[in-house]
Amino acid sequence: MSKKVTDPRFAHAEGYTAIAFGKSGQFVCTGGSDCLVRVFRAPKSERDQEAVTLEQHSDNVLSLAVSGGKVISGDEEGMVFSFDLGTSSVSGADGLSIEPSGTVLRSPLPARDTSIGNGDKQVAIATDDESVRIVSLLDMSLLHTLDGHRGAVNSVCYSPDSIYLASASCDGT
Repeated sequence: MSKKVTDPRFAHAEGYTAIAFGKSGQFVCTGGSDCLVRVFRAPKSERDQEAVTLEQHSDNVLSLAVSGGKVISGDEEGMVFSFDLGTSSVSGADGLSIEPSGTVLRSPLPARDTSIGNGDKQVAIATDDESVRIVSLLDMSLLHTLDGHRGAVNSVCYSPDSIYLASASCDGT
């Protein structure tokens, strides 16, 4: 099997960068230490198009989750934002349009990871406060707080069917 690596493309200033593909593979989202989220078209014939740049964050973007028509991003300041794909507010990338749809969470600690589940209706958020928060993407309400770790939670992931949610912590669990 032959693997081809495409030419690299500048996305962010030097430093931490998060990345997530859309489920369909039509676009890729990046977030960086420059506080920006960028959405690039992925098909080879569209890669040279300008990215849509989202400027809602005021600190390093640490986490991205993409599912269906949603992009969720979390930052070092503990802010988690939701964006809708395919609407008409901020546009670029030749037809790709993205609109901010709300603040999902304001945590006093960094939002390390996010995972969208339950048919794109909720998001799990990992923060440094030893718990995982489940927030509704329909009305941005807190549905559950899951405790049990004894260290910062740095990763969360829904199973493909959203029946299970796994989390990982600095405490080794």
